Amino acid sequence: MSVAPYPDWIRPPAEGYTAEDLDRLPDLPPHTELLDGSLIFVSPQPLFHMRTLRRLERALETAVPDGWQVWREMTIRLNLRNRPEPDLIVVNEHADPGPDGSYCDAQDVLLAIEIVSTESRERDREVKPRKYAAAGIAHFWRGGGRARAGDRPHLRDRPGDRALRADRDPPQAAEAGPSLPGRHRSHLIRPPVPLSG
Repeated sequence: MSVAPYPDWIRPPAEGYTAEDLDRLPDLPPHTELLDGSLIFVSPQPLFHMRTLRRLERALETAVPDGWQVWREMTIRLNLRNRPEPDLIVVNEHADPGPDGSYCDAQDVLLAIEIVSTESRERDREVKPRKYAAAGIAHFWRGGGRARAGDRPHLRDRPGDRALRADRDPPQAAEAGPSLPGRHRSHLIRPPVPLSG
């Protein structure tokens, strides 16, 4: 019995991959992301992730301002070497990647949402918020992590509870576009729907 060889793209080029390469590389696993020119393969998500994502998507569909729409499973081209796939995004209704398009541009995104999983914890807490802010995305929500003992007590029930955080990057965020309900700078917020899993 022989083992199938690894695909050629498993060894990245010396300069790393580009955002456009994600559409050209054959047989990439679903939901592959690009961060700093490196391919990121996403693990299967737990039930909590799926339930939270579905509830947030439903709530956002009814809450987004006119002129905006909610998308899931769509990457954002932040720059030449970064094309992450947030769990949900709120996008300008005029953004149109076409029927075969697999990404939108950062300038069209009002809000990016990441539901934190064990395998994505560091990326979702440390890496992606900075990259979204640097690309001019005004709002970032991170959900699914555990509330920490140092969080403000009136914004959480007790350490260990599920939490939703919202970040806004000043000063450019103030001019970036319309606001969404429940937005606060780096604080736990009450989500639009319960986050219990």
